[in-house]
Amino acid sequence: MTVDYPPPPPPEPASAPPTYPLPTSNVEPVAPPIPYQPPPPPSLGYYQPAPPPVPGPYGQQAPYAYRLPKNKTTAVLLAIFLGFIAWMYTYERDAWKFWTAFAITVGDLVLSLVTFGVWLFVAIPVGIGIWVWGIIDVAVKTRQFYDLYPAA
Repeated sequence: MTVDYPPPPPPEPASAPPTYPLPTSNVEPVAPPIPYQPPPPPSLGYYQPAPPPVPGPYGQQAPYAYRLPKNKTTAVLLAIFLGFIAWMYTYERDAWKFWTAFAITVGDLVLSLVTFGVWLFVAIPVGIGIWVWGIIDVAVKTRQFYDLYPAA
């Protein structure tokens, strides 16, 4: 076999290293995090500070000593799009409303299946009523309720 192309040129001599110092990293230092500031209490007459957290086992601190406040806008949007399921957002205070609406909905579903849809003439208005009840219930609560939840 013969080679039809010329051989590569010889390598050039290595250049001298740069005289300036090479950077150690191209990453800027991280800015310190901005601490969360909870909203101020509405007035001293209505505000009662939460009790100190109970220490966990072996003297460790409780895992969730502080919870972020709820948001009224979020609660209203949940009520509009999810109906009575929005009461799970404030479950500690509204558990009875959620379970009542859930039981009525399951009962309507069972009766609609048993009566081959005849019960839908009752179930649909009842379902709309529960949906409106959820929206109104969430909308009339004050913003203070959500800011101080679950202590409100």
